[in-house]
Amino acid sequence: MIKFLADENVPIEAVKALKRKGLDIVSIIEFLTALNDKEVLDLANRENRILINFDKYFGELVVKEKVRIKGLILLRFAPKSPQEIAMRIWQILTSQIPIENNLLIMKEYAVRLIKLKF
Repeated sequence: MIKFLADENVPIEAVKALKRKGLDIVSIIEFLTALNDKEVLDLANRENRILINFDKYFGELVVKEKVRIKGLILLRFAPKSPQEIAMRIWQILTSQIPIENNLLIMKEYAVRLIKLKF
């Protein structure tokens, strides 16, 4: 089963909605707050979780600097509610789009997949 880590910029209400659907997801808020980017990546790797985040800097880290991570879902849209975030993530997870070892960039009306090469 794939496990996920939501960064602190992902609303806890979205995380709870995904948990109710049976997803193995935890929020950074449940661990510690104010972790720096390296600590967030270390935590995701230690816990063997795919990171969900709104911060495009994480995309740059894994693509340009080849920072290792199990996978990254980068949310690049302006959500109207935490429920919309949960719904959009759930749609991706129930599709046939491969998540592990990939960077998924979710925009308003499209999803871009970048294969992570380490």
